[in-house]
Amino acid sequence: MVSQVEIKNMALFCDFENVALGVKDSKYAKFDIQKVLERLLLKGSIVVKKAYCD
Repeated sequence: MVSQVEIKNMALFCDFENVALGVKDSKYAKFDIQKVLERLLLKGSIVVKKAYCD
């Protein structure tokens, strides 16, 4: 019997401009996006798509 692998997908839409403003407003000494990305990698692979808007 062949077992099927269940793949779970997750979408994360991140507005980095607002992240930067939020970090600045909260007066963090340092914010490391690498920590966020490492945590996301625990959930699965990361596919990056970029969109720009004014």
